[in-house]
Amino acid sequence: LNLSIDAAAAGYGFIAMGLGVLLGLAFSRLAGSRFSLRGAYAMSGLLATVGLLLLSVVSTGSALPGPLFTLGLAVGVLATGVVWLLSGALPATSARSVLHMAGVSFAGGAFTMCLVAWAVADTVSWAMLVRILAIAPLLLTALALRAKVFRYLDLTVSPWTGPTSHVPFPMAVLLGLALAAQSMVQWAMGGWLAVYLLRRFGATLQAGLLMLALFWAAFAIAQVIALRFSTLERRLRILLWCTAIGATGCVFLLKTVNLSGAIMGAILLGGSLGFLQPSGLGIVARRARTPHPSLLSSMMALLLASGFLGAGAVGILAGPFAIEAIIWFSLAGLAAGCLLLSGVFVELRLTAPSTAVR
Repeated sequence: LNLSIDAAAAGYGFIAMGLGVLLGLAFSRLAGSRFSLRGAYAMSGLLATVGLLLLSVVSTGSALPGPLFTLGLAVGVLATGVVWLLSGALPATSARSVLHMAGVSFAGGAFTMCLVAWAVADTVSWAMLVRILAIAPLLLTALALRAKVFRYLDLTVSPWTGPTSHVPFPMAVLLGLALAAQSMVQWAMGGWLAVYLLRRFGATLQAGLLMLALFWAAFAIAQVIALRFSTLERRLRILLWCTAIGATGCVFLLKTVNLSGAIMGAILLGGSLGFLQPSGLGIVARRARTPHPSLLSSMMALLLASGFLGAGAVGILAGPFAIEAIIWFSLAGLAAGCLLLSGVFVELRLTAPSTAVR
């Protein structure tokens, strides 16, 4: 394994992946009634296998966009399938739980992949590791084609043309921008933290991957804990405190001179982001009149796409502004998300009945 690839080339790869997620979502929506859950899982598994196999033979940064675009397509289709399956298994009023479970699942998957890469970093080449990982989506495809659960959850992915929410349009725009800013920070750190540690502190590859695993673990654990804090008053306090904690984590990463400070910064930043994201997603779930899976899958795919686009922007900025651009980008994203969500929360508090925001 090596992380010495050109940052700008990797940035364009992340952007291609984000565009692939959007196209995968659009395909799922356009396919309409002809696109079943079984087909969503099988197609995402095949696309992911192709993307990983293409990635395993990449030798230059300029060749990254193609494989990563294919992986983005797989993620976009998979996001649709996951949300529809969770929506079919949970009550119609559990939109908030669907969004949280999907977010925790993605963070848990990233944590697992970091641990796998850390465990085999010294013994397996990059190309071989990617080929081994390509087996997992093939297994997903086989399970999707044979699983009996689809006999009982014979759901069809279909578009939804009904009213979307009680959220006024200006507030919806602010909320969408806030969630996008948070997702950009999340995936900017998730995509570049290991590289930052290698270039800023001279850390080993194993240390960088382990630090990245700690970031994703803190993010997932914080998301689970955040389910307990649901009232508007608590969300306002959590927003301010978590933004401050996340900014402190960025300062640790930027100013510390040893890895112990970087570890603390990664944990603080991951935990704060894990608390922040459910605040905005909770508004989407609670204010929706009918938590239709198409609305939820669109939200999940758009968050992922904005995250990959943010990671791509960091890679491009790292060229002229050095690797510290990751931290400054994260600080700017935290500040923007805090300001936008503060406006949403204040508007809700002023206009909504007290029972509507709890």
